[in-house]
Amino acid sequence: MATTLKLILIALGFASVFLLIGLLLRSKIKVLQKLFLPASVIGGIVGLILVQVFSRVGAAAEQVTNYVSVMDALPAILIIPIFASTPLGNFKRKNDMEKAAGKSTSGIANGVFWLMCGIMTVQMVIGFAVNFFMTKAGSAIPFYKVWGFELAAGFTGGHGTAASIGAIYGGIPAVAEFASQGKDVATTFATFGLIGGMLLGIIFINIAARRGETAVMKKPTALEGVALTGLQKDVSKQESLGRETTKSFAIETLSVHLAVILGVVLASYGVSALLAKIPAIGSLLKQLPVWSIAMVLMLLANKLISALKLEWMFDKKVVQKISGFMTDFAIVCAIASMNLKTIATFIVPIVISSVIGFIATYFYIFKLTKFITRTEAPFEHSIIAWGTGTGVLMTGLVLLKVCDPNYETSTLNNFTKGFAIMSIIQAAILGVLMPILIGKMDTLGILLVSLVMAVVFTAGAVVVGIVRGKRLAKVNA
Repeated sequence: MATTLKLILIALGFASVFLLIGLLLRSKIKVLQKLFLPASVIGGIVGLILVQVFSRVGAAAEQVTNYVSVMDALPAILIIPIFASTPLGNFKRKNDMEKAAGKSTSGIANGVFWLMCGIMTVQMVIGFAVNFFMTKAGSAIPFYKVWGFELAAGFTGGHGTAASIGAIYGGIPAVAEFASQGKDVATTFATFGLIGGMLLGIIFINIAARRGETAVMKKPTALEGVALTGLQKDVSKQESLGRETTKSFAIETLSVHLAVILGVVLASYGVSALLAKIPAIGSLLKQLPVWSIAMVLMLLANKLISALKLEWMFDKKVVQKISGFMTDFAIVCAIASMNLKTIATFIVPIVISSVIGFIATYFYIFKLTKFITRTEAPFEHSIIAWGTGTGVLMTGLVLLKVCDPNYETSTLNNFTKGFAIMSIIQAAILGVLMPILIGKMDTLGILLVSLVMAVVFTAGAVVVGIVRGKRLAKVNA
């Protein structure tokens, strides 16, 4: 036991070194700054290179293999408290981002929900379709039946969701043997999406500015200083990590928050074990990932906290910092432990899926968003959706910041409200629906279900656009 814990500690130590190297490179290299690559992604790539080098050194090869095995397993473990923490602190108080963004515009937030659910399922369709048609064409690539789901997990989900794929597949007997491969493929898609989404997003902003399509800026704002390096050297401008709700002589504030999160994780494992014992449906329920159960239990914990009038003890900002640092480690470990042989095996369908994914995401988001928003900052709503649909929410926020630096439009509030609801549906699809489909259907069946979902969500977005159009017509009349 002591040896195992020591191995985990050393592996985390290496991951920490990779993170710091990533931060250093991000702060010094302009290209990395302009790509807005997180230190965790940069550090993970550095770690991947170092792992490939030292795994070929005879004396160090065995130890490196042991550490890489730990890093490969960590994302699937860390994703449980990460997802469990998501609802903690949501006590229906208006957060700072919403206050800064002002009031939302009627209907657009609903449209964002349908839009983002739609693009996620469209990306699922693309991935599964590439798998299905390449297999039918006689491809020698060893596709597993659920290959392709990783496109949506990497693009719309980002590196955090990509890291969870190993945990999702690992809990489903039908595809458990492909857990490591799925994590590697999803992480590759997430990296392609993050870099490609940012580069293309900047190009789209410049073109829109020249055409006069931006609502606020006639030319893009040049980001500089802190916005590029991510380092705030001015002590007077450094923000607080959050409210200190307890005093350290009693208990640390971080300890309280982390104790609740890990307590819910513990309860989730217990509930998972109990569900598996239910007659007739236990075999189905045991496929539910622990992290999806944890999210539900945390929602109940929120209710209990509110009933006990203990909301003052929990700060959403502190929760986000705890989740953020675990996500950083999950990402750096996921990338550093990637198996290059897996990537090489699937590189052709990965590239094909990514190219089709970028094209489909562009037309879907920019055309449909314009139909939903009408004259209400259509480009700004499109660019934040584009960044989020190919990378992470932060990618979308950075792109929005370039063309709407002071959040003068209603874009930020509309999008964050719609995306918050979409995130719940995304978790349900990831944690509940997909495990059921994977366990019961073949690739074609999953593809058809994904196609139906894409049609339903797209129809929802279209309906929102039609209703908004009628309302605007009445106002103008």
